Amino acid sequence: MRRRQRRRTIPIKPTIIVFAVVVLLGFIFLISSGGKIYKSSKKNSDEISQNAAVLKELSAKVPENDEEYKPPAEINLSEEEKKIIETPSDSFNDDEIRSWFQGSVVLGDSITSAAQEFGFLDTDVIIARIGTSLTGSDDLLEDGISRNPKLIVLFFGANDIDNYGGDPNAFVSAYNDAVSKIRASLPDVPIYLHAILPVQEGVYAGDEFAPRVAFNEALKAYCEKTDNVYYINADFILDQMPELFEPDGMHPVASFYPRWLTYIADVTGLSGSN
Repeated sequence: MRRRQRRRTIPIKPTIIVFAVVVLLGFIFLISSGGKIYKSSKKNSDEISQNAAVLKELSAKVPENDEEYKPPAEINLSEEEKKIIETPSDSFNDDEIRSWFQGSVVLGDSITSAAQEFGFLDTDVIIARIGTSLTGSDDLLEDGISRNPKLIVLFFGANDIDNYGGDPNAFVSAYNDAVSKIRASLPDVPIYLHAILPVQEGVYAGDEFAPRVAFNEALKAYCEKTDNVYYINADFILDQMPELFEPDGMHPVASFYPRWLTYIADVTGLSGSN
């Protein structure tokens, strides 16, 4: 008798079963989330289209090249001020500047003193002392009066803001005392009061200059109502050319002085341009 052969059973490996389950689950997930994916893709597409439209609109407002773009001026400069800013540094004539100021005196603190230290004006014109202020300048005033000048420029204030506790009225009162002292001896001499210069924002760390603008406004108002007393403000030079500051953000470098002195000579008429 022939023996009946037993049918062999092929075993299914567990790994194949796991793989099949994973594929099936993935297929079900794709079917169920297909709508969401489509909606998300459509939403992204709409956002991209909107952003493209905004960029196109903005690009239409931007000049095609750098030459067409001109930033707005921070201040409105007069023709005289534009000339001072636009004149090349090597075009200023030191001998000419020195000749303009002959017979005049300029009194002040360290910023004024530097005009002599850098060699732009001589000691017969500059009467100054580092760190001085209106409260301690009587000897400087007496020296200036004794020279019988044709014109006087007073440039104090950097050290006075703190001395007068930030009070512009006290500052102007002290200036009035100085003017009265000059008038007693030189009744007809023109007197020019120079505004306190700015400090460089972001560089100078002190906060004592916060009242500077109020001090200058009070000084200007005083000059406008006082006979033969005039106001000078050269802020625009340092505002437009901050590279003329020393690293301390307060004192100007040497190349500031030809521009500054030329402007003073023009405003006062010493240069013959006024």
